Amino acid sequence: MKQIAVHLPKLPKYVWVFVMLTLWLAFSTAMPSESYPKVDPVFWKLKLKTIADDSIPMQSLKGRYLLLNFWGEWCAKCQEELPFLVRQEMKYSGSGLRIIGFLKTGNMAKAKKLLKENNADWTQIQLDDQVEKIFGIRKFPTNLLISPQGEIVMEGFSNHYQAFKKRMEASGSGSEVKKSEIPAPPK
Repeated sequence: MKQIAVHLPKLPKYVWVFVMLTLWLAFSTAMPSESYPKVDPVFWKLKLKTIADDSIPMQSLKGRYLLLNFWGEWCAKCQEELPFLVRQEMKYSGSGLRIIGFLKTGNMAKAKKLLKENNADWTQIQLDDQVEKIFGIRKFPTNLLISPQGEIVMEGFSNHYQAFKKRMEASGSGSEVKKSEIPAPPK
């Protein structure tokens, strides 16, 4: 097999870097700019027990915005974040947002007391190893915003106010929200 030699002109390195960056930009803008991971289909098949001893099929939650809040009563940042989440639920519940808490607890009485004190009345599910593994939860709190299409469009949304606002406005809420209305939780 005969090899063909290609001789490239001798140019300064910065010119080649510029050419490579230009090509990279051309190809990267031609591809879809937002590609999000899908929620593992196993999750939608689960029927999970709430801390109120009810069962909820995850399939019933498809087709709307879901905020999955992974938290624990032992976690100071989780406690600080509760009032912020309550404000989000009040602001966006008309837009189809539903918050589901996944509670990793060592003290159920303390957890229920925290929820009551903060008026956090959304569904709470006892976090098990299977759900923790499906979402790869390694730290608390972790928040995942799931789109109606079942894509994980944001993680840790309380630190990404503008992106959260954009997602919720795209859901058709039509409400104008100012950043000052929803302060981030204290650090």
